[in-house]
Amino acid sequence: MPESQRKATFVRPGDGAYLAWFGERVRYLAVGEQTEGRMSVAVETIAPGGGSIPHIRHREHTAYYVVSGEVLFAVGKRSLSLSADAFVCIAPGTAQKFTNAGQSPAELLVISAPAGFEELRFRAGLPLASADQPRPAASNEDHETLAAIAPGFGIELHPTSGFQQEPAMRVTMPLEGKMTAFVGDLYRFLAVSDDTGGRFAVFHATVGPGGGPPFHIHSREDEAFFVLDGTVSFDSEDASIELGPGGFVHLPIGTKHRFANAMQEPAEVLIIVSPAGFEKYFELAGQPWHDATQRPGPPDQAEIDRLIASAPQFGLEVIV
Repeated sequence: MPESQRKATFVRPGDGAYLAWFGERVRYLAVGEQTEGRMSVAVETIAPGGGSIPHIRHREHTAYYVVSGEVLFAVGKRSLSLSADAFVCIAPGTAQKFTNAGQSPAELLVISAPAGFEELRFRAGLPLASADQPRPAASNEDHETLAAIAPGFGIELHPTSGFQQEPAMRVTMPLEGKMTAFVGDLYRFLAVSDDTGGRFAVFHATVGPGGGPPFHIHSREDEAFFVLDGTVSFDSEDASIELGPGGFVHLPIGTKHRFANAMQEPAEVLIIVSPAGFEKYFELAGQPWHDATQRPGPPDQAEIDRLIASAPQFGLEVIV
């Protein structure tokens, strides 16, 4: 689909395309058709003791952000215990599996790039009408179907030696990651171009009351937002909407937009850009920051001038 024909996507909390996937409930927020194949984004809900089938993805970088719960990951020969706000990005060719190690359901935001893995899931999984529809247990036939079609999607199931290898991954624990203060808000980088083969970058934004950028247009990357806490307003040429936790927005290249914290308390948002590279704009135009528990003050005129002057080299048009 030509860039000019793609439209912004706004997904309210609880909405999305649901399916049952071998004991998990998956809510797709964006798929390859919307992103020109750049990525897919989903929320996975894992019951206590549940988890993924051991596998290797030979095509995609896969990133997991723990929204809630405690999840035990095996990535190559390494074990990771990750809780809320922890993040791991796994490179293609690396064995992986995860298990909900807690006593309540866990929730993961999952980014796969390039897109395509969702096609396997929609073929081998079971569509659900809503989040409330019971998830049936996977049958022997379901497992046979998955085993038959997985190789065609570059998926190796139950790898024999993959969990004996040193993994290629990036791990960012809660409140960690390089930070930049940017026009009064705080951006913390979870994955950048070097971690994802240039396919995407992910950063955590803490947006103060009334904070957020002016209208702007990206000419190089799609941008997506997942609201973690608070209420955030999004404005584009297609719609204006306020979204709370679990809300999602996908904005194609060339979409005029802005976002703002609509409440009196800080809001937290995950931001995904695809392809990567735009994260370097924040490093150039913002100020280094070292404490994720402290909020930056309002920007001075020098920072605003630097933001506007630096924008064109990153394909960004700032509308003031």
